[in-house]
Amino acid sequence: ASAYKAEELLIVTICHDHEQRKNSYRLIAEQFKQ
Repeated sequence: ASAYKAEELLIVTICHDHEQRKNSYRLIAEQFKQ
């Protein structure tokens, strides 16, 4: 987001399974830590 000078970022994950949804959020969070 900073490369494009964006003030916010919207991420949509479409998962029908709750465990897959939680895993997708975990993967996204890991990328933000880098």
